[in-house]
Amino acid sequence: EFYYRVSAEYSPSGNYFYDGLLFLINGQQVGQFQTESDGSSPWKVARYTVSPGETEFTWTYIKDGG
Repeated sequence: EFYYRVSAEYSPSGNYFYDGLLFLINGQQVGQFQTESDGSSPWKVARYTVSPGETEFTWTYIKDGG
């Protein structure tokens, strides 16, 4: 469980992922986080279940070419 907040460019149609954060667990993408459709950036909570043992968590910031 963690809290996150993202402030980046948002796709007005909601059909595209321009800028934001990707979250991976053991190399597998499990989350894609971006600014809200109204342009706000509230704090939100995300919850993922992981098995006991060694686990790698990776955040990647994605920025479009524009």
